[in-house]
This record gives sequence, C-alpha cells and structure tokens, in this order.
Amino acid sequence: MTNREYYSDSIEGFLKSSSDEVLGKLTAKNDFDVGQSQRDAWVEEISILQAVLSGRNGSVYFEYSIPRMGKRIDVVLLIGPIIFVIEFKAGEKIFTSSGKDQVWDYSLDLKNFHESSHDLFIAPILIPTMAKSADPVVAATAHSDKLLLPIECTTELLGNVLDEVLHFCEGSEIDSVKWEAGRYCPTPTIIEAAMALYNGHSVADISRSDASAINLTKPPIEHVALFDEAQRAWNIEQTANFMLRKKKTPGFTKSEPEFLISCLDRHPDWAVVVCLVGGGQEINTGEAGISEWVESLSRSFPDWRIFISPRLTDSEYSAGEVLESIKSRAHVTYKTELHLSVSMRSFRAENVSLLVKQLLDLEFAEAQQTLLQVNEKYPIVITRDFSKAKRWLREKARGSERYGIVVSSQAQRLKPHAIDVKSPMDPIHWFLDGKEDVRSSYYLEDVATEFHVQGLELDWACVTWDADFRYGRKKGGNIGRFAVTAGIILRNRSARII
Repeated sequence: MTNREYYSDSIEGFLKSSSDEVLGKLTAKNDFDVGQSQRDAWVEEISILQAVLSGRNGSVYFEYSIPRMGKRIDVVLLIGPIIFVIEFKAGEKIFTSSGKDQVWDYSLDLKNFHESSHDLFIAPILIPTMAKSADPVVAATAHSDKLLLPIECTTELLGNVLDEVLHFCEGSEIDSVKWEAGRYCPTPTIIEAAMALYNGHSVADISRSDASAINLTKPPIEHVALFDEAQRAWNIEQTANFMLRKKKTPGFTKSEPEFLISCLDRHPDWAVVVCLVGGGQEINTGEAGISEWVESLSRSFPDWRIFISPRLTDSEYSAGEVLESIKSRAHVTYKTELHLSVSMRSFRAENVSLLVKQLLDLEFAEAQQTLLQVNEKYPIVITRDFSKAKRWLREKARGSERYGIVVSSQAQRLKPHAIDVKSPMDPIHWFLDGKEDVRSSYYLEDVATEFHVQGLELDWACVTWDADFRYGRKKGGNIGRFAVTAGIILRNRSARII
C-alpha cells in the first residue's frame, strides 16, 4: 500500500529522531523541489511537536495526503481515541476564517471519505506560529458526528489543548495499523477533480480506488463508448438537421444512437456501448428517448448483444414499450446489476433517489420508512419561511462546504420572495467564488435553476418551487405531480432537482 504521508512514525520513534532525520525523510518523499521556506516551516513544526509530545503515546504523520482536495494536512496525530488534524500557519499572527475553513475541510474529508476515520473523534487545530494569544474552545458541533469545532491555538498552548481534547472525548485507543490501512474512497465533484488535477494529482489519486471499483482504463482505445444521459440522444430529424447546419452534409439518415453504433461496428473483433440512463426526466424536442437505441440495433445491427436492466420497466424511465419489443429478439440478457441504485454523487444519499421516486409514485408508507433511513445521515426539512431556510443552510454548512438556493425554472411566482428565475446568474461566480463574493452561492441572493446545476453539486441545497410542482389526476390513474406553493426543501449534498 502506498503511504499517503511524507513521514510517519510512532510518537516514541519521532521523539528519538533528530530534526535532520525527520527533515531528510520529508524531503526524500517530496516529488518537487523543496524551497527554504518549506524547510524552515518543517523544522519549526518538528521542534514544536517534539516539545509537546514528550510522555505521550500514539502516532504522528507529516504531510498527509487529501487527494480529493489536491492538498496535504500539515500534521495528523493519533493519540488515544482522537485524530488531531493540525494546520500550521508559519509566520502568521492572526486566526483567519480561511485558515479555520481549511483545517475544518481537511477534518471533514477524513470523516466522510476515509473509511477508518468515519466513527472516530476528529479535532481540527489551527496554529499561526507567531500568534501570541488565543482562547481555545473545545466543543462538538450540532451534527453529533464526533467532529469538533476548529480550535484556535498558539504554539505555547498546544500541549494544554491536547490534554483538554483528550479529557473531552472518551473512547478506545486508535489502532494505528488499522487506521493506516483504511480505504480512502472519495468521489470528487467535477470542480474538485479539476482542481486536484491542476494541483498535480493524478486521476488515480482522486478517483475511487477500492477493490469494488470498476477499472475502465484497460480496454483498448475506441472500443468502448460511454454515453451519459443516453435518453437524450438525438433522433434522425435532429441529427440530420445538425449535420446539414454544422457539417454541410445533406441527406443524413441516421439517428445519433445508430450513427455511434455504426462507428463502433467497424471494429472486426469487439466493441461496447455503455448507455447511462437517468429516470424521471422530460424528453425535449429532438431527443429520441431510450427506445431509439434498441430500435437502431433492431434495424441495422441484429447481431449485437443487448445487456439491459429489468428495472427499466419502472414508470420513471418510460421504457415499457422498448422492453416489450425486444422480448422475441435474440441476444438479450437482463442483469439486475445494471441498475445503479446507489448514487455516487452523494456519499450520504444512497436512498434519496428512492425516496423521491416513492413520493412521486404516491407510495407514502414506503416513503416514510425510507425517510427514516435517509434522515440519519442526510437531513431533509421543509419550510415556507425563506429566512429560516437561509439560517438552516448557514448553520449546517461546515468549513467551505458550499450551499445555495436552487429553484425550479418554471417557478414564476417567487418574486415576492425576491427570487426571479429569469434574472441572469453567472455559474462560474456562483459555483467557484468564496463567501466574501456577493455573486457566489454562499450569499443566498442569486439562485440557480436545474439547468444551471446539471452535473454540478452543492453540499447543502435549498430546493425551491412554485405551483409548477403539483399533483393532478388523469384518466386511467393517478399520474401527476405534487405542489406546495412556494415550498422549500433543504437537503444535504443535493445532486438533482426533485
């Protein structure tokens, strides 16, 4: 197993090592040139820790990697039942909000994505090395997940802070061997992945790498095509229109699915098309739906094998006729494993999609049971008071967790609440700018619609709608939508509009 840190040892071994020995190991593990300022920072950190760790048992880790963020924790200490996450600010005199967010983000990442840290106490500590005074407060958050509030600390007070935290938290001593062996299983957002790559981490570092992950890097190039939102592939008319306007090719007679399959069909040995299909989404003008993929195979490629999920019979996929049409077709295999029921967009949201489906299908008893499971790790509340909604978001978010207001694009009657879905917003500023920028999602002034947030994510979302979201009766059954005028749903790690 590759070490995630530049240096690690038992506290006993660390105390017996000279500063030069520790510095040499840190430098040897670093892939980049180490400047004098970094050397000086490490020497200072080593000196501070060796002064306060005397007489303690545990383990110490320098420059512990957080691949999802493309960064490294200055120091991690395992002492007793606690993981101490320490961020030093060399030469700084004050405690900044960005520094507190940084050490909190590191701690949240361990809590949420490092398997052996999930159920342990984690204490984030911020130390500006030139700070002369501090008022350390050891306290838990309202989330009750054993993650403490960031602690402001000076170098002189660090020993006392360690003692206070150890007195505050109870539990068994952490097994450092088991902790080190824990899998780190992040699923970064698009933005986080791009930032990590920019900061020098490889795709392997930031992607899920546990034993159950599927490796799609091995097949030869151009033998495998992955088509996301496959139900949105263009029909013949839309494809022909595009080819005429953009490619100056008149008389094009293939839909987008048929054209893609025809390209891969040129391989003499094998080829695979993986179609990822989302449920519960409207099909827009020119989009062919799921049926066109099957019809293309039936028309032009009868020898291709179809592996399909039997769950496509669910109403949200509108694919019942497709499955009926291929009952007599050769080379069709139904595999339940092809139904991706667990969302990887949100590590806490395994059952959220199921909950939404049950609500839309009027399965209230089942939805109540699912909600009980969901609310343990994925709080969902509802209110008609925007002030309460905004306060809830600010209270729940920790570190730099991003929050914002997401509104149905058809919600025209939210103007009394100072929300105008037609008012332009800049997605770049909304998703990327910090808490101090009025254009960012943090300010809870500009709102995003389902089109703005498609493929992007918030940690905490206020999902808002108007009378466009309603339940109505139609002949032949109860088919429709629910509506609560100016309703607001607040939820964690939101990925899709309900």
